[in-house]
Amino acid sequence: MLQDENLQVRHCAVIGLRQIRATGSLDAIIEMLDRETDGNMLDNCQRMLGEVPGERNADILLDWAKKGDDFQKLCAIESLCKLGDIRAEKVAESM
Repeated sequence: MLQDENLQVRHCAVIGLRQIRATGSLDAIIEMLDRETDGNMLDNCQRMLGEVPGERNADILLDWAKKGDDFQKLCAIESLCKLGDIRAEKVAESM
């Protein structure tokens, strides 16, 4: 469902995975960040990375806090804060 051509299907899939805190889907969510173009979907994926523990989450979010548009950067910083990653402070100050 994460690869469905229908945006609403992808949206519901990510929301469902966030609700059940599906750690097994983190790699698919990270891959989705690379190919997704919809801003709301990017936010949902970033929020999931801040809510569901994973080894690479903080590094991926740190990259997004530097490369995304302003809204995506803020979402990434918020998710980094949820993870308790101290690097979020430096990125936020630079904005």
